[in-house]
Amino acid sequence: LHLLITTAFGEFPGDDLFGCNIWDHDFDIVTSAHKLKELIRQSLLQSVQEQEKRLGNIRVEVVLKQEELPTGEAGRRVKKKIDIAITAVLKLTNERFTYRDSWCVGPLSY
Repeated sequence: LHLLITTAFGEFPGDDLFGCNIWDHDFDIVTSAHKLKELIRQSLLQSVQEQEKRLGNIRVEVVLKQEELPTGEAGRRVKKKIDIAITAVLKLTNERFTYRDSWCVGPLSY
């Protein structure tokens, strides 16, 4: 799942449909946070459903935050932080499965 999430569409030579569209919105400052969150959630859900056949009953939750990170100088850097939680059931064993990840994107310095 980590590889799927961190790959942009068209980046993987063997399959242009492998990946998700998070990276299409990396520097998007125009779209509202609610709409951006839903775009990312829908892309992740669709990608996981299409690419990860071992999982069923897939649910994706996305939380967007802004984080201020100090730089070595007097300035600060503002980044969008994406928290992702994917819950599902392993089809083969019917066990619950949870994947969580987060990272910062879209650097903006001031």
